[in-house]
Amino acid sequence: MRGYIQHLLNSLVSIKEYRKNEEEIEKIKASEKKSMERANNLTGKFNDLFTSFKKQEWHHSVDDAEKNIMESVSKNLGNVRSIIKIENENRIFDLKNRMEVERTNSIANIQAFLSMNIISDLDITITVKYTETGYRVTSRYVGENEVEYTFVLDSKNQEIFSDVLRFGHLEKNMRIPISETAFDSDQDYEKIDRYYLSNASVSKGSLVAIFSSPENDAKITFVMSKGNISHFITVEYSDGKKVIDITGNSAIVKRMEVDRVQEPLDRIYGSLLEMENNRVKLIELTSNKVDILRNNDFEEFIMKMFQMKSKELRESVANSEESSGQYGKKAIEEKLSLCGEIGENIAKLIGVNYEKD
Repeated sequence: MRGYIQHLLNSLVSIKEYRKNEEEIEKIKASEKKSMERANNLTGKFNDLFTSFKKQEWHHSVDDAEKNIMESVSKNLGNVRSIIKIENENRIFDLKNRMEVERTNSIANIQAFLSMNIISDLDITITVKYTETGYRVTSRYVGENEVEYTFVLDSKNQEIFSDVLRFGHLEKNMRIPISETAFDSDQDYEKIDRYYLSNASVSKGSLVAIFSSPENDAKITFVMSKGNISHFITVEYSDGKKVIDITGNSAIVKRMEVDRVQEPLDRIYGSLLEMENNRVKLIELTSNKVDILRNNDFEEFIMKMFQMKSKELRESVANSEESSGQYGKKAIEEKLSLCGEIGENIAKLIGVNYEKD
């Protein structure tokens, strides 16, 4: 109940203010358009007045007076239009700032709600990728009822990702056989100490880790599947020209020290899992393939969350005291009254009264 009342309803209150400011901007734009039309009409009215006047009191001096007056009218009406435009731009600027604050608050509350793990996750994928600014770690969730979302994770407490991670930092003097020949030459092996972790991902008990050469297009791809008793590791080498399935080639794999790869991969795997709860920012959220963050469809998403757990929420409300703090019926009714029309729909859904604010 706490996540729904504390976070989702607060999100709705913020998004209601967002919509209110959005509507105010549209009113300002419509009002400005009418003001500009009225200013333009004034010029036409002055022209009509002079036309009528000249029909009755024609004289050469009238033409000169008309020219001077119309130039003054045009200049001053131009100033009026500029003042109106500047004032409206300032008002719209302030309203857009307020909208951004309310949108941020709304997303922050949805983020807090999702971090409570109320939605059942069908799949979680944690990914790390090396960028110009260092490692960026994200966790992507595929939840029930076609809800999917992605968080950026905080990697600052993981020493392993504090700087570029080279394989030699995990296991020194590691060589990968890349030839079927049995000779112990540089051409038959690839030294990978300088190879750095370019990206890796953990999903469903499996790790895929790609180490790239800093000098060329060569890459080593490790795949580790964690079984109940033992781990299964596959290794592949590629250099842009050829791809060698090392563990799938009996002539090569017998010279591969697979056991020396186990500990480095375990460390990467464990480090990624440890970061899963260090969620920093919600960057993607879709529901039924609709991009909630891009389209600002917060109301639709929140209503779906209440619908998914309506039975449990209705039972919880029915068993709560009338005045039991912020989660009592009275407090819930008051919070819903601030949410607009959707608040009324939620009130019906969970069995509480609704009084429009």
